[in-house]
Amino acid sequence: MKKILVIGSSWVGDMVMSHSLFQVLKVRHPAAAIDVVAPPATLPLLDFMPEVRRGIESPIRKGTFPIADIRRLARGLRAESYDQAIVIPRAPKQVLQAFWAGIPVRTGNNRNPTFGLLTDRRPIDTRELDHQGDTYVSLAYSPGEALGDYPLPRLTVPEGLVGAALDRFGLRRPAGRLTVLAPGSSHEATKRWPAAYYADVAKRRHAVGHEVWLLGAPSDREITREVAESADGAARDLGGETTLGEAVALVSLADEVVANDSGLM
Repeated sequence: MKKILVIGSSWVGDMVMSHSLFQVLKVRHPAAAIDVVAPPATLPLLDFMPEVRRGIESPIRKGTFPIADIRRLARGLRAESYDQAIVIPRAPKQVLQAFWAGIPVRTGNNRNPTFGLLTDRRPIDTRELDHQGDTYVSLAYSPGEALGDYPLPRLTVPEGLVGAALDRFGLRRPAGRLTVLAPGSSHEATKRWPAAYYADVAKRRHAVGHEVWLLGAPSDREITREVAESADGAARDLGGETTLGEAVALVSLADEVVANDSGLM
């Protein structure tokens, strides 16, 4: 059985796009075991990707370089005897996890220097790879092999997780249509659609019978509260209250989502 380790992204959107890579790997290597190393920020998403055998928590956080913790993780990974590592992040500290684990084939792109830590360093030809998802999926192919059609990301949400999320927040499964609003953003406020516009959407949807839920990270509490207050009771504010997994479960019930450039989008 081939064993593949993927060093995953710390960004929610990038981890979701990586699901295309996992699906292609499983098609090309049906019997392979695919494990993914990811930080806590994105690790919960792996529960919704059935191609992944196991998620492994990375000690690396944004802006940190914990050498001792990386070595400790690598010792554990070495015992698994992986055949190949596919490294999605471009920082050398991410590649070190695979290098110190003694994984013989270490595949990644050449956008940033990796100081010889990769054994299979791929160029990014923007004429052929014009979407971020393309660059991820290309790592499942042999060097020089043409990129074929590939499946889009699709998170599989177990029914039990949906029920648990509804119960935790005292929600009922919507009898009619559900609109989810995600007014936060992982970037500066200038990239956000104005809160008053979200509130207007909430009131208009509520007026025609939709349920409206507001979702966001803990850092989005202020903006979701502002929208909820301006919507005059038309929306249930769950901003900052859900885990990432619960947010995925609740979004799976939605008929439509209005969002800025963010992980929830």
